Amino acid sequence: MVILPDLQGKLIKDVVVGDYHFLAITEAGELLSWGLESQSNGCLGLGRMETLDNYGDNIRREGSGLRVTNPVTVSKPTIEPDTLDTKIDQSLNPNLNADWVHYKGAWIIHIVLIIFVKLFYDFITVLDNDWKWALTNVTYNIGSYIMFHQVKGTPFEFNSGAYDNLTMWEQIDNGDQYTPTKKFLMMSSFYIPNLIRKAKVIYSTEMPYNLSDKHKQLVEGSLPETDPEVNDIINDEISRQKHSIVLIASENFTTKAVFDALGTPMCNKYSEGYPGARYYGGNEHIDRMERLCQSRALKAFHVSPEKWGVNVQTLSGSPANLQVYQAIMKPHERLMGLDLPHGGHLSHGYQTDSRKISAVSTYFETMPYRVDLETGLIDYDMLEKTAVLYRPKVLVAGTSAYCRLIDYKKMREIADKVGAYLVVDMAHISGLVAAGVIPSPFEYADIVTTTTHKSLRGPRGAMIFFRRGVRSVNPKTGQEVLYDLENPINFSVFPGHQGGPHNHTIAALATALKQAATPEFKLYQEQVLKNAKVLETEFLSKDYSLVSNGTDSHMVLVSLRDKQIDGARVEAICELINIALNKNSIPGDKSALVPGGVRIGMGEDDFKKIVEYIDFAVNYAKKVQASLPKEANRLKDFKEKILQHDEKLEAIKSEIHEWVGTFPLSV
Repeated sequence: MVILPDLQGKLIKDVVVGDYHFLAITEAGELLSWGLESQSNGCLGLGRMETLDNYGDNIRREGSGLRVTNPVTVSKPTIEPDTLDTKIDQSLNPNLNADWVHYKGAWIIHIVLIIFVKLFYDFITVLDNDWKWALTNVTYNIGSYIMFHQVKGTPFEFNSGAYDNLTMWEQIDNGDQYTPTKKFLMMSSFYIPNLIRKAKVIYSTEMPYNLSDKHKQLVEGSLPETDPEVNDIINDEISRQKHSIVLIASENFTTKAVFDALGTPMCNKYSEGYPGARYYGGNEHIDRMERLCQSRALKAFHVSPEKWGVNVQTLSGSPANLQVYQAIMKPHERLMGLDLPHGGHLSHGYQTDSRKISAVSTYFETMPYRVDLETGLIDYDMLEKTAVLYRPKVLVAGTSAYCRLIDYKKMREIADKVGAYLVVDMAHISGLVAAGVIPSPFEYADIVTTTTHKSLRGPRGAMIFFRRGVRSVNPKTGQEVLYDLENPINFSVFPGHQGGPHNHTIAALATALKQAATPEFKLYQEQVLKNAKVLETEFLSKDYSLVSNGTDSHMVLVSLRDKQIDGARVEAICELINIALNKNSIPGDKSALVPGGVRIGMGEDDFKKIVEYIDFAVNYAKKVQASLPKEANRLKDFKEKILQHDEKLEAIKSEIHEWVGTFPLSV
């Protein structure tokens, strides 16, 4: 029921009633307008009532909720009743359906809608992220078009019935085609989804890519996710190391901190050149790291930067030696090094009677010196006589399978006698030298090379130390002769033999060198010597023959000639029961492939147990070899034989697996 306001005696000629608004025509020709309380402001097509009062004499207030014009002549509209309601409502009241688009913050609805659409597509796991965003854009654009151009009346229907036949597009701004509001709405369906996507990239912790999700996964995915085959091999190797007795003297177990430094983005940077003189930009932190590594290297070996410099870019031990030779010798100049079967290394110029094995022996003329076969010790007297006759440019004092200490003072005397550079290769013993548990070569050497992954317990790499300052004094003129090693050696490393250094290795080496300067590292190296002595004592107690009859270092070289078996076969048996050692040539061997010894590098009680296992392996190897017929007793036949199932071998292997697995492995 409609309650009419006080018409103040006016005679009504006709009335039109809408949902919220009413029009009346009086007999006097006046047009009256009013609306329901709280639903209408009683407008007359001129805006809200509060502004209607500003029109002066043309409109006057006649009563609560009633607005009256001055007398006008009005004829009754000739339109259908259902249309009449809508027409009058639209003329009397602002469009509440569309007015919301003008409110501050109304644009947020677009972002909310886009987020909901994107969340919907996120549940479809078969789609990658690019497809999800593409579908979000398409859905939003289509939805926007349908809402503005197809949906009539609703959504956001506040004035029910008044706008049922108009689309949202027609309702907004009275149907004008290109008002600012409509331009914003037209563009929002295109740029808002893209803005959200850009913001997600900018503020996301994930890596931004203009790549597919599959490519992104390839870049960001972990090794187990992206390459399970390689990951499985690595895990198998970790398990082997964890559950094996590793006695190879040239191997070690580095620390977790070294691993952490090794696996870093330092490997991404290319940095040809040296600190302060690079051929690429962006090397300020690489320079810092290399200088830090150099400083720590000198500190670890207790030498001053005034007397010594160091190159930490060289990649490995053999290249380091070649780089040194090339820096201080011309092609085909002469070099002397310990013969490989007598404990030397390939990179010291090894060759046989019929073939040059090492590249060093190809580029330079090499002459070996040897040990005394009776004592197993370097024959310094014979070395001196040979050097005087041969006149080498370089004398190498270094070993690979020599268990005794080198007399560096004697080597210095011989080098001075023939005018040679004394190059010390301390690759195997550098950790012992850094800890100060054996004599240092730095007092006597001109150049010192070393690997970094053996007793030093660092990453796989190398260093070249070189003298600075005065080399000698000219006896005739009294003038000082200075060392000229730094520039030639650095040039030989780069650009002579290699390009950019491995910066991740240099970072890991810096960490290892810091550890090498600690009291804990010294205690560790002292224990290494004690363990080696236990091996010496235990093997001798079981009537094994040791080369040089013992050890002064970290390794023990066992001769198996008296046992009527060779090192290759013993190595094969040990590998089957999870013991890793290496066959090694000993003085008097004719073949490095089937040598007469095994080299072992290393509390003390544990090593007594290890000797028992090795003794078992030696005796088992002898038994297998004796069982083979003469026509099938090659190493290949031996290995085929031992692969046949043997419960005793399996039991020993299981025992070692369980025992060694109790020791930690830093991975």
